[in-house]
Amino acid sequence: TQLDAAAREAAAEFQFAPVRVDGRTLFHVAGLASTIPAEQRSDRIAARIVALAEDPASDVAKLRIETSGGVRTIVHGSQLIVAVTEPDAALSGVDVDTAALAYVERMRVAIAQYRAEREPGSLRNSALRVAAAVAAAALVVAFLLWALRVVDRALERRYHDRIQTVGVQSFEIVRAERIRGVIRGSISFLRLVVLAIVLFALLDYALLQFPWTRQTALGLLGAVVAP
Repeated sequence: TQLDAAAREAAAEFQFAPVRVDGRTLFHVAGLASTIPAEQRSDRIAARIVALAEDPASDVAKLRIETSGGVRTIVHGSQLIVAVTEPDAALSGVDVDTAALAYVERMRVAIAQYRAEREPGSLRNSALRVAAAVAAAALVVAFLLWALRVVDRALERRYHDRIQTVGVQSFEIVRAERIRGVIRGSISFLRLVVLAIVLFALLDYALLQFPWTRQTALGLLGAVVAP
């Protein structure tokens, strides 16, 4: 189809970058390295959306679409927010009018979320969730460390019983010592792994709760899941 052909042509000539606000991707835009790189363009668009969200006097219902040739310009008052081009629309496999309508709706939702998440009540709830997560993490760590201590003591008792059984057979004692060392080393390693996993999960969860740190949390998670 014509849209598929446009998408393939755009992919061959343009770079693409996501427009993100508070770590959430609203849409992707195209750019040319020789003029305006996609990353630079997406950063500018995101900054305009944030500026609009931070202005309590701005009404997102006043976002409108203006037509100029093959470009659809989304504006608020006299302020340009984003110019939706055919390569932008080709990313989603839709025409430029449909893409512009979708951009407006996503921006309205993003601005509403931006403002709501910075309300005192929302921030207080986020802090309470983090406090509850810290308490839960402490309980989980305490239980897991207790379980590992129980296993360690059980193995220690078994080791002593084994020593008493073999008596003066030194080669058996040496063998038992080696096994004991390996097991105790493994338990110590497990303790470190448990602590690292719980602390990372707690940190990432805490960062996700606040709009200013959400992108950092997503970056950390992405680095671990897909390094």
